[in-house]
Amino acid sequence: MRVMPSCAMELQYIGDFHLVRPYGYESGLGWGVDSGMVTSERVSGSLRWSDQLRRRGDGVMLPNVRSVITTSDKADVFVDLTGRTVFVDTESGTVGAYCRTPRIV
Repeated sequence: MRVMPSCAMELQYIGDFHLVRPYGYESGLGWGVDSGMVTSERVSGSLRWSDQLRRRGDGVMLPNVRSVITTSDKADVFVDLTGRTVFVDTESGTVGAYCRTPRIV
């Protein structure tokens, strides 16, 4: 199977990101509300989403995102995003790197 990128997303949490680790280990549950921008030849616009994720014991996040892209012509495009996020050190700090292509419906 050949996987091709469908768009680029710039995302930022709005307000606080909540992470609960009830057993005192690295694993737990998280929740946050996000906004951002989507750009590509196929679809561009603003993005709003909610993420109710699991955090594994090794620190990898398993996102469970439901979102909507509102295009410049006011069409709504729904996005379902699952997979895993690993953290990578860059010159500007540590960032999350997503490891699966989102499904746009």
